[in-house]
Amino acid sequence: MRALAISATLERLTYRSKFKIVNDILHTILESQALQRRKITTIAHSAGLAYWITVKYLRVLINRDLLRFTKGPEPYLRYEITEKGIRYLQLFVELETDLKPESDSSLSTCC
Repeated sequence: MRALAISATLERLTYRSKFKIVNDILHTILESQALQRRKITTIAHSAGLAYWITVKYLRVLINRDLLRFTKGPEPYLRYEITEKGIRYLQLFVELETDLKPESDSSLSTCC
């Protein structure tokens, strides 16, 4: 069990592109909308980012109209994904699927 936790931690420490980080943030917010848990700390933890890095990304995503603020029953601001943000997620999945190699064996037989 401990080995799985260490493996998951190491996986999070690997390099991710900015596009993948944006995808992780948007995906986290989309998943958490039903639970009404869209505060910065929740987003940061789920996306595997430091708080201050998450804040920077959230500002950019709001400026690009991928996210917007909403007010919950608590005095905290929450984040909601926009239609443009949903479209980003769809395009990201399409690109990731199209660019993923079919299998490792196809690479070894081609050369």
